[in-house]
Amino acid sequence: MQNRMQSCSCKREIRWVYHIIMSLLAALSLTMEFKIPEYIGLNFAVSREFMVNIERSLIVDPFKSTLLFGMIFIWSIKIELMNSNKINIIRYKLYYFICMVLGFVWLSAKSYLINNSLVNIYATTGQVVKSSIYYVGTVYFLILVGKTVFLLADSAFLITNYQVYTNIKNLRCKTFLFFFIIWLPHIIMAYPASLISDAWGQLAMFYGRKTFTTHHPPFHTWLIGMAVKFGAKIGSVNTGLFLFILFQFVLFLLVMTYEIDLMRRFNAPRWLIIMTMIIAGTSPYYTAYIGLITKDTLYSYFFLLFMIELYYLNIRGGGFRGDKAYFFAYYIVCGGYIVS
Repeated sequence: MQNRMQSCSCKREIRWVYHIIMSLLAALSLTMEFKIPEYIGLNFAVSREFMVNIERSLIVDPFKSTLLFGMIFIWSIKIELMNSNKINIIRYKLYYFICMVLGFVWLSAKSYLINNSLVNIYATTGQVVKSSIYYVGTVYFLILVGKTVFLLADSAFLITNYQVYTNIKNLRCKTFLFFFIIWLPHIIMAYPASLISDAWGQLAMFYGRKTFTTHHPPFHTWLIGMAVKFGAKIGSVNTGLFLFILFQFVLFLLVMTYEIDLMRRFNAPRWLIIMTMIIAGTSPYYTAYIGLITKDTLYSYFFLLFMIELYYLNIRGGGFRGDKAYFFAYYIVCGGYIVS
């Protein structure tokens, strides 16, 4: 009996060690510098090249790496505990295979982003180690995303009629929390905010350095300008920009939670809900907007919300006219879509 308990305890300890190691690799894959450092070409010994490459690439921002490691580790343990009393996740072997393929695709894209070549993956000993870390960490991160989505979907698996489901509020909170966790690293890595040329042009217009044109939406230009102005007033422009990013972040979370909620309400196929959450949580077309200030961000989510409301209007027909709250919300959405 004691031997059996010791065996179970050992297995439990190995599981914790596994999550610690994999969470660390996932955090490093999200924060490390992948390109080959500029010292390459000098007559370094292989061992010296490896150490310098690691020092200059993996420890770019220790604070972000540590913070992400803690978040991913807690997330992985929580998923493990939630999954303990459910059907084994091994049924998703196909998803594991997809994650492995996607990991290689992301690794290749990381290399191609630098110089349109795969050479950054294997050029030196240090690059091979970094490629391995990036690949394993990315695959583990994607598997965590998949497990989270599958668990969320399992909790809604028995829903056949939206009106009789009594725990829908809890399900909405889980959806909101899923996107919050999966998108939060992008907020941290982009702190205080990422700005492209359009945003700088809008700020120049707001402060009178350029003439307003129809190239930028006036309302969005005013919003960015007021965020910067508020930040300057309290002593930090970066704080103002970060507050604007948080405003976007909360808006995006609410819109995506509302979209998934309506998909369940209209009995969308389970596979479609799962794929929507995975794509919205990991696709660069979504995640790139999380920490970015540009005129396309708010517009994109208002457009999505507009299409959702348009579909809802089509389903309800003329009945929406009797619902004053919906009638008012619909025109608020239309206004936000137009001015953003």
